[in-house]
Amino acid sequence: MHVDTNIFLDFNKLEQEFIYDLNKNNYLSIFRFFFLSPKNKNIEYSSGEVIMVDLIAKLIKFKDADISKSNIVFFLDEVELFLHPQWQKEYLSYFLNILNFIFPTKKITIVITTHSPFILSDIPKENVIFLKNGEQVEALNKVQTFGANIHTLLSDSFFIRDGLMGEFAKDKINEIIKFHELIKPDNADIKTLKSEYEDKQKRFWQTQSIIGEDYLKQVVKNHLVEIEKILLGKDEAKQNEIARLRAEADKLASSI
Repeated sequence: MHVDTNIFLDFNKLEQEFIYDLNKNNYLSIFRFFFLSPKNKNIEYSSGEVIMVDLIAKLIKFKDADISKSNIVFFLDEVELFLHPQWQKEYLSYFLNILNFIFPTKKITIVITTHSPFILSDIPKENVIFLKNGEQVEALNKVQTFGANIHTLLSDSFFIRDGLMGEFAKDKINEIIKFHELIKPDNADIKTLKSEYEDKQKRFWQTQSIIGEDYLKQVVKNHLVEIEKILLGKDEAKQNEIARLRAEADKLASSI
């Protein structure tokens, strides 16, 4: 990303009111600290910092320009690139504040392309066009986008197909469930599957122990307990469960 540092010379010409208005915003601090302080000439900036400062610089460049047209159109392509989710949340509000300061009398139209639900949650559904392979499509969930929480937007399969879990984690969990499906007593080679389970037992329980969602964690545990009852017998399965509970109790005791 190329940033025209010559534009930064115009920054000191901004009214104090503008500076005060944006003091609460991290981007102004980044701009002043990283680019205006002679002590920081050799600091390497993150891609997100460069993106935000470049936005400021380009808009400031037009502050004193003699723009005769009353209507201005901005096209912003994939504005969320390189930005931390917190910055994505703040982006549109920040951008509009700057535009209102620089072009207080202009009629401004903004066209944004984005894959970010954070950006989308700042835009009313009536102003959103969903595209797939370049063609307009309907979002599958007919929810209002403006003010919607991110989980709701991500749950729409337009953003994420097949749930919100990472595919690697899903594969590891499904491996346990599918293994359980193999060992129904009436159609399973118990001896072969018992040997296979002994190879996988430690890994299966390790997967179960690190699942972050409590309900899913319990569901997977139930699968594993049932697997052990069938393959190892109820007595051995019970002893294994007691051993696991004691290990958990010891771990809790050592952390107190």
